Amino acid sequence: MGIPSLLPFLDDAMEDAHISRYTGKKAAIDGYAWLHKAAHTCVNELANGFHTTAHVDYCVNKFKLMRENGVEPVLVLDGAALPAKAATESSRRASRDRHRREANEMLKSNAPGWRDELAKAIDITPEHAHQLILACRRHNIAYYVAPYEADAQLALLATRGHVQLVVAEDSDMVPFGCPAVLFKMDGSG
Repeated sequence: MGIPSLLPFLDDAMEDAHISRYTGKKAAIDGYAWLHKAAHTCVNELANGFHTTAHVDYCVNKFKLMRENGVEPVLVLDGAALPAKAATESSRRASRDRHRREANEMLKSNAPGWRDELAKAIDITPEHAHQLILACRRHNIAYYVAPYEADAQLALLATRGHVQLVVAEDSDMVPFGCPAVLFKMDGSG
């Protein structure tokens, strides 16, 4: 989710960069963030429980892009749910249910935007993460499952020098002191 308003606050300290800037380095990736983004490529399938590998293919293509640019990916996935965030998770579940109902209503009336609404209803599950782990094994990509949320593990890997970059979609690991973060890496790097 990110820390509200943190990225705009840091705007003066940020610059556009391509993944190739980190050639010869290792980059830790927030796996669940990529899976959430990948869900947009197969919204209908994931929302309705149909088998698909599109969300995994999305991530594998990004791994390949990183390797083509000389950067070694290291995937980090969330582990167990934090007990302290039970209320937050309950709120997120209710929000997903609401978005699912709204998407279904939009679809019935053929309203535009139903796919975006349905994407907000998708719950990335441990099964989705397991599918990505299997792909990492096939492609010889290192991966970690954090004890709880990936953010602290990403920061630990970066601050201890095991990776030189964190690739993320939100600002959650910034307060942990990551020396370099590439936000919102697109399909071109």
